[in-house]
Amino acid sequence: MRIGIVIRNITGPLTGVGRFITSVLDALQKIDPDNTYFIFEKNPSGYVPENKNWKKISDKTKIPGLLWLQCKVPLYCRQYRIDTLWVPEQICPFFGMKNVKIVSTIYDLVFIHYPQTIHSSNLRIMKLFIPPTLKKSHRVVTISNFIKADIEKHFPFLKTKVDPVYCGHPDWKEAYGTMDVKRGEHLLFVGNYEPRKNLINIFKALEILLQKGKLVALHIAGPPGWNNKEIKDYIENSPVKDQVKLLGYITEQQLSKEYQLCKAFIFPSLYEGFGLPVLEALLMECPVITSQGSVMEEIAEDSVLYCDPYKPEDIADKILDLDRFIATPFKSRYQKVLSKYSWEKTAQLLLKTFSGKSS
Repeated sequence: MRIGIVIRNITGPLTGVGRFITSVLDALQKIDPDNTYFIFEKNPSGYVPENKNWKKISDKTKIPGLLWLQCKVPLYCRQYRIDTLWVPEQICPFFGMKNVKIVSTIYDLVFIHYPQTIHSSNLRIMKLFIPPTLKKSHRVVTISNFIKADIEKHFPFLKTKVDPVYCGHPDWKEAYGTMDVKRGEHLLFVGNYEPRKNLINIFKALEILLQKGKLVALHIAGPPGWNNKEIKDYIENSPVKDQVKLLGYITEQQLSKEYQLCKAFIFPSLYEGFGLPVLEALLMECPVITSQGSVMEEIAEDSVLYCDPYKPEDIADKILDLDRFIATPFKSRYQKVLSKYSWEKTAQLLLKTFSGKSS
């Protein structure tokens, strides 16, 4: 089988989708010695495949990404006789793909549930291009059953076409080991400064604790994101601003250390497709507070503390409950959770989908 993979956005510092794509590419190269792969890039990235059966084709073009996707990728598919095309960035080519099976990955339906959290230009693109992508695709890959159910609810015609392919977790313990240090008393948040990440309610929870005489510090790791003026203004005017340390974007090695140095990881996001930072935290034996009624309940099961992300009072209560939670045997529970996920398993499921077999 000749498999094409479209990559448009894995240049620069990698966030969630970029890390998913590169991790899966690495794993596919390790587990699949039989198929031939072609990576189609709009512009050259730093990703270099090591498997001899993989070839990277990079355009050096200034044409818009969507135009490149619709015009150039079908030509590549014919030129390299592609059998299956994987589109891991949610939008596929619509024309000239008659003899190519398209597998598209949809990470979430945030453009339906939280449109106010997406830049207006990106929102228009998602509304215009994701529904026809779903129709055009032979299979649709999601990263959780939570999102599979969400997609099938909003697009009932897909009920026999959606395959959940879970994320894995990094091999940080192998790469970086564990630190023989005592955990601090501060909390850690990892993610963009965007409305959907619910940072303001974390601050409100810290303010509630301050009123009760309890000072809790918070470290925030991640790029600035967009539409963050309200968040930045809130931080600047919050009575707990001196308890907050902004780390910015940090490397994976630095991030692994941050998970080991904090008292707990706090992640009351309003909506996620998977919630990879929760797995990362558990991998580093870090207690977690995260959102009930979300995909986190599917992924983390009973290994974390759940809060109501819409109620700062409940977030504050769960922070106060951390000492009790840490005293419970939660480690055996998170070890069971971690055993379910690896990038090798992700690649195996994806390869099954490429072969035309539902997961």
